[in-house]
Amino acid sequence: MEKNYFRKFSKRKKIVLIISAVFACSLILLYSPFLLNEELYKDLILRTIRESIDYKLKLGSSKLKIFPFPGISLMNLEVYDPHNESEIMASAGQVDISISWTSIILKKIRLSDISVQDGHIKIIRNKEGKFNIVKTDPGNKSSPSSDLFRSNSIAIGSVSFYNFTVDYRDLKDRSRNRNVYILRIDSDFSGDLRSGNINFYGKVDDEKVEVYAKVARGKSEGSYLGLIFNAKVILDNLSASLLKDYFYIFPNANFSESKLKGTFFLSKETDDGIRIKVESILSKFAFRGGNFFPPLSLNSEFEYYVNQDKISFSQFSVDWTGIARGRGKGILGFGNEGYFNTSITSDFVTVDPVLSLIKLFTFRIPGSKPSGKFRSNYSLNLRNVQYLGFKFNHCNLEMQAVDTDFHVSKASMKIFDGEILATGDMSFRDIPFYRFDVAASSLHADKIIGHYSEEKYITGLLEGAAQISTKGKNTQELFRHLYSSGNFLIYNGELLGYANILKPIALFGKLGNILGPKGKSTGFQYLKSEFRVKNEEVNFKKIKMNGVGIDIEGRGTIGFNKEIDMRFTVGLGGLLGKAIKIPVIYYGIMPENLAYIDPIWIGSVYAGAILGLPGTIVGGPFGGAAAGSVASEYVRDFWDGFTGLFTTKKSDKE
Repeated sequence: MEKNYFRKFSKRKKIVLIISAVFACSLILLYSPFLLNEELYKDLILRTIRESIDYKLKLGSSKLKIFPFPGISLMNLEVYDPHNESEIMASAGQVDISISWTSIILKKIRLSDISVQDGHIKIIRNKEGKFNIVKTDPGNKSSPSSDLFRSNSIAIGSVSFYNFTVDYRDLKDRSRNRNVYILRIDSDFSGDLRSGNINFYGKVDDEKVEVYAKVARGKSEGSYLGLIFNAKVILDNLSASLLKDYFYIFPNANFSESKLKGTFFLSKETDDGIRIKVESILSKFAFRGGNFFPPLSLNSEFEYYVNQDKISFSQFSVDWTGIARGRGKGILGFGNEGYFNTSITSDFVTVDPVLSLIKLFTFRIPGSKPSGKFRSNYSLNLRNVQYLGFKFNHCNLEMQAVDTDFHVSKASMKIFDGEILATGDMSFRDIPFYRFDVAASSLHADKIIGHYSEEKYITGLLEGAAQISTKGKNTQELFRHLYSSGNFLIYNGELLGYANILKPIALFGKLGNILGPKGKSTGFQYLKSEFRVKNEEVNFKKIKMNGVGIDIEGRGTIGFNKEIDMRFTVGLGGLLGKAIKIPVIYYGIMPENLAYIDPIWIGSVYAGAILGLPGTIVGGPFGGAAAGSVASEYVRDFWDGFTGLFTTKKSDKE
């Protein structure tokens, strides 16, 4: 009956049945000693653990386990401080340890997979820089006496932590104190520990952190440089103060409340270069004692060459909220003499806060020679640049720097629909300093004036050259110390409104019949002058203007506070105008005090018209005849108009 039942199975099923029976018998043979001598194996495993871990241990309870692998579970395990064995250094609610199959057969225990749950460890760094978890040799307190694990008893396959906390205390620098919560750590290593995977999920100071890494040993044994790895790190508003050791190049910055959010990719395939890709946002960082800067978004790919002390940026892009957005590439070296070479292109940039960011930076690299200089080269292609209230459509700059001293070898700037070329120097030490040689072409004069005033004064295209220097920490100081000298030429333009020199003249009746140009503006072919800027005042040394039927010369000053003192002589067209030189004066506050004709000159002309004195107006025998006819009539209107300037209402003046 039984034989017939067995014959009903197919050949394949018979093979499976036989293999299963053999496997079951093997398990019984393997586990029988383990089960029959449970206390023996438990004591053997516990003794191996105590011998393998060079610390005082206290165990609540333990039990053997069979499936899925043989091993032991330790309950309420406590590890004591090696320097003070009355103080608990670490604890765990449960520790599961697996042993190898050969351990059962040979009765030589080797620990493999380890899982720790519901634990805590307290790590203390004392004022001498030593850690409590490191046990020192009593005869030589400067060096550890043994490793945490004795490798001949442990063949680690995987290590896992669940719901585990790390309390780090630095007695030398309490700002480094940290609380790390480990939700889960999974790690898996090869038998020879030459490669493995590590995954971390947890929080650092209540901020989420994730790490995924593959690690392997390279050619350089015994050195971290020999490690080969690929890793991904995810940070969610991590406190930037955690990384303050890496912010030594920003000694003037305040990162106490800064948060770092982003993803970091790291890979190392050689003994030297580490490739890093960053997608991050830094927020709440500030100048020490100052206000917070807006959030800064940085995406970058670079290689860090450990042996060469340099970082090569294949590309980076920056988006600084409302301040700058751009991209570039470069090389940063930090050996005995640091250097930085870069080329940058921007979509927009506001220079003032960028300069404030530069002030956070130190050009002294730790470990470099005291006399070492930080040298840098910049090639900048910038669009939509705002600086000192000016907006440049486009800027191309070539700059070289030693520490905080910059030399601009080439600058081309598009502004006011024209172009400015410049070379010069800048220094950003305690008090920033600027000195430039500037040449301008095709600038729209009305847009230059419009930058400072809503009133319209002049149109035309401006060209010129000047030397400019100033210093200061803010706009007010820069204008207060501004010095400049040079010349300019404005061509094909008009004088408008307050600047229309002919306006006070054209108010006077029939005189307009012999002047030629008249109306709300005065056109000119060119207007040129030499000038000097000093003590917040512009001094026009020699002004000359030429137009259709008009020739003007003048000089004077205009202050940054709008005080004006300008004197012009106007040569007019017409029969008499060719010889008449009318003095026009601007004096007072722009644009409240209007231009007027010199009253002394008017008085002399009026007297000459009445008395018929020869030469009173234009000189020679012509004077008397003219005074007795045409001049007497238009000078009377002249005088009435002049006195009306000071008696009419403001609406009439306009």
